[in-house]
Amino acid sequence: MDEEISEKSSDLYDLPKIRKLFPETWVWSNMRTRDTGEAVFEAVVPDTITSWVASAFAINDESGLGVAPSTSKLTVFRPFFIRINLPYSVKRGEKFALQVLIFNYMDSEQDVAVTLKDDDDIGYNFLQKDGTTKKPISKNVKDKEYNVRLISVPSGGVSKAVYFPIVPTKIGDVILSVTAQSAIAGDAVEQVLRVEPEGYRVDRNTLIMIDLTQTNDSTEIKKQIDMQFPRDAVEGSRKARFDVIGDLLGSALANIDSLVRMPYGCGEQNMINFVPNIAVLRYLKVTKQAGTQIENKAKKYMESGYQRELTYR
Repeated sequence: MDEEISEKSSDLYDLPKIRKLFPETWVWSNMRTRDTGEAVFEAVVPDTITSWVASAFAINDESGLGVAPSTSKLTVFRPFFIRINLPYSVKRGEKFALQVLIFNYMDSEQDVAVTLKDDDDIGYNFLQKDGTTKKPISKNVKDKEYNVRLISVPSGGVSKAVYFPIVPTKIGDVILSVTAQSAIAGDAVEQVLRVEPEGYRVDRNTLIMIDLTQTNDSTEIKKQIDMQFPRDAVEGSRKARFDVIGDLLGSALANIDSLVRMPYGCGEQNMINFVPNIAVLRYLKVTKQAGTQIENKAKKYMESGYQRELTYR
């Protein structure tokens, strides 16, 4: 294996630009059309191997809303490429197998060397067959079989998978860089692996009220907050965030519509969903926002919830 890797690494295809831009959506732009009714713009295609479907609509003062009668499709493709299959997130110290798929749409079978980047401080260790981990610090090509996989991929759109057992060692975003090279083709991909702390999440909130009506413009207000973390908090997972909000309802205002719910279930469940509607109505009245769509919805839900509660007499 050592000799094969050393020999193949000397005559592999030069890697193209690393693909690292993989958005879920691509273009969402507003623009003015010419007198002909056309609009022209340029955009760089993302790195995803996929088909993009475009739709459009227009607004005019005279003719109103116009919607494109059909969609257009743009296919991004290359005859040889790789894809990394990532979980949504993993825990630090969790052992898992990173799957890399190699796709070959070329006319001939390809002998491919797939490599997962190894370097100092990359955020993960390689898991060996005996269950131990290997830190990626080797500088000798012949000693790097732990991060290289050799595989033959048939032609005609066939895909093959290789696996790299790794163990994340740091919390946060870990960059995974994978390359695949044959004698006449190559691809390189970078993706981010989300690594979360081990253990379970614990949130604590501290509320401090500051009355600015009792001060003047030149008064400086100081408040001391004692940060208390659990003794067994996971190293590197401690975080603190400060929000300053000029309203008693605080962050609930960011999505006040979510407080308005249709009551349902048994008597207790019905009341749990009934009460937030009352709080929202009181807030809208005090802040002089009566007549809004939220108020009408809250009243409708309260009426339904009240009638439902009467059935439990």
